[in-house]
Amino acid sequence: MLTFPARGRAIALLAASLFFPTLPVQAAERCASINCDCASLLDPAYVATCERQQLRVEAACAEDKSADAFCTVHGPAAHPLALVTRVPNVPATDSVRDANEAIASFYWSARQDANFSIDAYKEGNLKNATTILRIAERNLDSLFETQQSVAEYWIGEGKEDKAQDAWEDYASDTESLADHWQKYADSLNRDMSRGEFDRDTALLMKAVADITGRCYEQAGWAAGFAGRDKDAADAWYSAARIASRVVQMLEENGISASTASEYRHVTASRLHRASYHWLVNEDKDDAQELLVRSSEFMSSDILLQDLLAEEQRVAEEAAQAQAELEAAAAELPEPEPSAQTQTALEKLAEKAGSGKGSESDTSKKKDWRESLKP
Repeated sequence: MLTFPARGRAIALLAASLFFPTLPVQAAERCASINCDCASLLDPAYVATCERQQLRVEAACAEDKSADAFCTVHGPAAHPLALVTRVPNVPATDSVRDANEAIASFYWSARQDANFSIDAYKEGNLKNATTILRIAERNLDSLFETQQSVAEYWIGEGKEDKAQDAWEDYASDTESLADHWQKYADSLNRDMSRGEFDRDTALLMKAVADITGRCYEQAGWAAGFAGRDKDAADAWYSAARIASRVVQMLEENGISASTASEYRHVTASRLHRASYHWLVNEDKDDAQELLVRSSEFMSSDILLQDLLAEEQRVAEEAAQAQAELEAAAAELPEPEPSAQTQTALEKLAEKAGSGKGSESDTSKKKDWRESLKP
């Protein structure tokens, strides 16, 4: 079972709960399984906001409004989420060495896939360029599953520190891979900006952005499993940024309003995930800033209004509790000094009143003070 370290949370992450809910399950069963994992959030205002929005998600699910039936503010084991990365339960590998060799091979293949697709695009063969991307997606899924089998092996051996090390390496390597794909997406974007809009090139750019976002999502999951919350937040933010570019491209060119809506949910969910990791990292300002940004991709800002209202309520309750505590303390009688303390105070007063102190004592005090000067 995958774990988020140092926070006492063992989390079973099911593939169906972390992808668009397309599995053939009954609506009532799907709605009953909704769990935004609000209790895992570390801030009372976030917990209350999460619980209220889960009620809205459940209501949307019951009304079969699938576009709105995703957790927004959520904890690490929440489902369903508008994310694209599957995190299935896989058995531990029999050989870490063989698995690591396979991982290295998948990384090499993923970079080659990008290079081959770029070559096909430059040759004007958009069909081949797009076909290669479907192969790349399968390679990335296999890469992530193989990495998980390595982590499961170390966890099974009781060596969670090695599992975390493996995830940390994977997060770094996969973010580097994402950067490689990002350059491909950037080049397509530049080509489109220089000439007239071309639908086929735009759809290719969307497909490349999908893979780039998938890589950043995997890096975000991995950094979270490694306990590297700042790195996880950065990776999830990068994933959100690439999805937001797809939203912009689709909307500016009138390509499929429903697809643009899906990418808005993906962008918001990735921002919420980044916000969660900033919250765990005790950076509440960044966490809230990302929540504000996520509201720009949602049909309503009610979630943000909920959070701000809840934070105000929590702050007012804390201020009231502090005032009551101070008032109660003010009503307590002054403690009487003990007989021993009273005697000592009287002796000090007597000595101060007499003004008698030896010249040598005064000299010593002066020397002592001068010794503190630089």
